[in-house]
Amino acid sequence: MKNSIKTVIYSLIVTMLLLGSDYLINTQISLFSILLFFMLILYLATFFKNAKYIYLIIAIFGLIHHIFFSYFQRLMSSADVYNFFTHINETFETLFALSSLFLLPIGVFLTVLITLWLLNKIKIKKHSLAIWIKYPLLFILLYVNLNTNMGLKVLDTFSVLPMATNTKILTEETPIYPVREEDINIILILGESMKYNNYVEKKLKKQKHFYKKIYAGATNTDISLPLLLNMKNNTLKLQPNNQTNLFKLAKKSNFTTAFISMQSENSLRYIKPYLQLHHVDTYKSFGKNEAKPKFDFFLLNELEKLDIEKKSFVVLQQIGQHSPYKFFEGKKSNNPSINYQKSVDYSFEFYSQIYTYLIQGQKPFVLIYTSDHGEFSGENDRYGHNSFESLIYEVPMFITSNIALPTNYQQIKSHYELSQFLVYLLGYKEKLIFNDTKTIVNGTMLTREDGFIIIKY
Repeated sequence: MKNSIKTVIYSLIVTMLLLGSDYLINTQISLFSILLFFMLILYLATFFKNAKYIYLIIAIFGLIHHIFFSYFQRLMSSADVYNFFTHINETFETLFALSSLFLLPIGVFLTVLITLWLLNKIKIKKHSLAIWIKYPLLFILLYVNLNTNMGLKVLDTFSVLPMATNTKILTEETPIYPVREEDINIILILGESMKYNNYVEKKLKKQKHFYKKIYAGATNTDISLPLLLNMKNNTLKLQPNNQTNLFKLAKKSNFTTAFISMQSENSLRYIKPYLQLHHVDTYKSFGKNEAKPKFDFFLLNELEKLDIEKKSFVVLQQIGQHSPYKFFEGKKSNNPSINYQKSVDYSFEFYSQIYTYLIQGQKPFVLIYTSDHGEFSGENDRYGHNSFESLIYEVPMFITSNIALPTNYQQIKSHYELSQFLVYLLGYKEKLIFNDTKTIVNGTMLTREDGFIIIKY
């Protein structure tokens, strides 16, 4: 009888800790859900000799999900698990830099560990409590629990982890050829994680260039940039040898080409297969440590090294507003939102100096900027991207030039249409025409297993 009472008490304590921590971040948990979870804990404690390991496993998965929820303010999906394992370095860099966001889940987990230490002193044996709950009820409780406890939701998430599939649409594309001879420099700046909000809009207005809000091709960098640089809006049509690859088209039109990135080779490993580097005359990648303390201003230094007296197509990829939002010169704050805003200021100073450098030359040029995707940087305590939300897929674009451009370039509404404009500038269209009535925003996976959305104009 004494052991039975202890089992009930300790099961109740662990239930309160695990479900209570869920309640702190997800207030939809009901009293009935807590009762069901308690029954499950009690059952496991009476059925298994070493029940403390059951508590530990659930607590570990609870910690994972609570950390994820503290950052994104949403439940984890199988695509998030996939992205974690394919971007481990970036994930841990963000976690350590923004560790203050995760004090609550870590505190809960440590409390559970202390409780387990106390449980370790008590021998929990199989006894008469087992008959209180019949064996078939275990499966019912496990199923219900997947919809009540965030810790066990991770188990459910792992069980449907997406696998790479051979669902690509491998089509034979017809080569295209230039129809006009152009003698201009085209400079495309690819931002990182800059959202379109009121603060960014004010910065854009001060520049006095044409600007607007457009739709990104995807919700993360690894998908968004290959789509833009290959004039595609469907990831299933992305191929390493696309005929519409912008570097390939630039070389066919006798442009000198360059791709210079402030992101490391490791960060670029999913993008490089779609760059067609054999068509890139100058390729450089700088890691974050190499770039200190100037970061994106290294791109200006590298641009100055290029011979842009020859007509050139140059792509500059920023580190910009990449988490943890500390890639700028000057004092850093303990507040991630303040650091994000400072990084935006730093980026606009960079754009200004790029423009000054180009305008001082004699060569005709077109300078284009857009971001790969947006970012939550503290709005409603949310951070990161990788989700189908307007703040993620609505991004800034600005275009400026010292030559006349067709007036309808201002109709650009998406990355896909921006790439059509670039193809026009490279000499492959007599007229710039946009006939699209919708745009597609892809998710985070080439196989589209995490979906896509269609936005109609």
